[in-house]
Amino acid sequence: MIQELRVRNSVRMGNWLFTASLALLLSCKREAPAAPALATEALKASDSYEIEIKGTLLERLKAPRYLVLLTPEPCDVRKLATTYLKATGHPDPTTPKRDFYLEPVGRAGERQYLCAAALDASGLSVLAYSAYPKNPLVFPARQQGKEDAELEDLDFELSPLDHPVKLPSARF
Repeated sequence: MIQELRVRNSVRMGNWLFTASLALLLSCKREAPAAPALATEALKASDSYEIEIKGTLLERLKAPRYLVLLTPEPCDVRKLATTYLKATGHPDPTTPKRDFYLEPVGRAGERQYLCAAALDASGLSVLAYSAYPKNPLVFPARQQGKEDAELEDLDFELSPLDHPVKLPSARF
């Protein structure tokens, strides 16, 4: 009988310990889990904003198509077909001024190169190509209360090429 009481008390004590441990565990504050990698990347991306880039192409050569591009690499007509383009714009060839407007997303201090090309009607030959003389552009910081930043009056002249550069495909 004494042994039977010990077993019962032991079981009761075990149940009590289990219940008390469970209650204690549930009442503890847990630390928030670490932010997942995707959330961290989204926070970094929120540092980015639109940069309005405006200017005019000055050219001595009339062409059926024009292209303005922004790239992280220095302007090189030989790499035009393969280089990464952050933004592109197509000034209207029928207007007397070749105004362009680009609106890439970037961060303050980011460096990009502004380039322009005059293309034939098919888009397969580059007739003129130039880099903005004050490259690289450095993206400005946003001003207080504004959603974007601006780079304006980026006017530059297209220089005709001695020989048109053929592109492997009409990328633009």
